[in-house]
Amino acid sequence: MNVFLNILVILLAIIAFLVLYYLSLKRDQKARDFHLSLKNTDYETGEEIGVDNSNMYQETKTKIKEEKKIEESVLKEFPREEYPLREYYNKNYIRLFARDPGFLFAYWEIKNPDFYQNEAFLRLVNTKKNNSHDIRINHQARDWYLQAEPANNYYILIGFKKNGVFYPLIQSNEITTPLNQPSAIVDEQWMTIEELSKYSYRIDMGSISLIKEIEARKMEAELEADSYSLVKTK
Repeated sequence: MNVFLNILVILLAIIAFLVLYYLSLKRDQKARDFHLSLKNTDYETGEEIGVDNSNMYQETKTKIKEEKKIEESVLKEFPREEYPLREYYNKNYIRLFARDPGFLFAYWEIKNPDFYQNEAFLRLVNTKKNNSHDIRINHQARDWYLQAEPANNYYILIGFKKNGVFYPLIQSNEITTPLNQPSAIVDEQWMTIEELSKYSYRIDMGSISLIKEIEARKMEAELEADSYSLVKTK
């Protein structure tokens, strides 16, 4: 009895597999017929409006070949391997950024020989609390993460110590760390709809253009190189 049941189960499984396979073949055949009918419709429509669709594929293939030739000629004239990213720029600079409320990120390049002949240091200056502390770094370092406090103003000095005295070489830009909580000011930059409706008639296009020009100049000034050399160059 058990043998008979096992055989019956196997037969049912085989039948189910064959049915599924048949349905899959029918579905694929319908899909092929559908795409073929679309292709035939395209050709018939092209013939009705006087377009020779038989040449469309060849024209597309020719255009692809032409574009590929142009790309190859450009690569031959301007090979990519001749323009690698520079590791050094042979100048003194330092940049400081606020990564988040608790950390800063700085990167730099120093060409002063005194820097490499003495102990190298970063001095983190908090202008809001009027304090600072020194961080010893190695001469091979090109960047550094520094711990900070939220909503404070910082800049850094990079230099060296000799006989216990710190000699700064370059000063970075000054940054402000963001808050570590939502701002308590809910209307810091934007007017309400009522305020805008009340005062909009007082603003003419000339005033708006002047404001935009002032803001653009301020932004350009902030984006300029903001490292200050503390050593006179000859």
